[in-house]
Amino acid sequence: MDNLQEKIYQLLVSAIDKNYKCFTTKITNSPTPLLGVKVPFLKKIAQQVLKTESIDSIMKMESGVYIEYEFIKGFCIAKATIETDKKFSYLEEFSKTIDNWAVCDSVASALKVKKSDRELLWTFIERLIKSHYPFSVRLGIVLLLQNFADNDNFIRVIGQLKNINCEKHYYIDMAVAWLVSVLLIFCYEQTVAFLSVETCFLDKFTRNKALSKAIESYRIDAQKKIYLKKLKI
Repeated sequence: MDNLQEKIYQLLVSAIDKNYKCFTTKITNSPTPLLGVKVPFLKKIAQQVLKTESIDSIMKMESGVYIEYEFIKGFCIAKATIETDKKFSYLEEFSKTIDNWAVCDSVASALKVKKSDRELLWTFIERLIKSHYPFSVRLGIVLLLQNFADNDNFIRVIGQLKNINCEKHYYIDMAVAWLVSVLLIFCYEQTVAFLSVETCFLDKFTRNKALSKAIESYRIDAQKKIYLKKLKI
């Protein structure tokens, strides 16, 4: 363990919550050990680390030690004050080491991109979607739903889903279902049309999961939910 990780470890052990560890271990489904430190505290540590450490030194932190290190590393990259294309390069490299949905989705949420950099973000997502690393692909999908799930981008978002060539993976399928359920909220008519045609390329599991998520959403009215139930196969 290097000096940076040792410093971080000393901060982490002071904030371990055993009950949180028990609950989070069950739902994270990661081969990497979990100490049991809540995410808001991990974000604070990341802020502290960024004040004294370069991104290059942060990237050298060993992977697979504790999940908390992965959160901190990802938050540091997402919040670092560096050129956007460099940030995406670091994130792409980091994404290859992610082994659970919690780190993936939290880092995606932490990443904020200026309007002027949206096309750079799109290009970054394209690279992630085409990756053979499952959580790189999931990161791309989550970034799609957070930044491009609207009527103006509907056609090219659906087009991105056709570019997934990673081996079938549960957490990719669930991310696609999540994205399609969000599209049903913000682009209802276009998404229903996409799901209704015989050429819809989603498999049965992903398609039905997307519909279930949308039906459970409070942001879709009851009449629409009745129709969505009929689309299940």
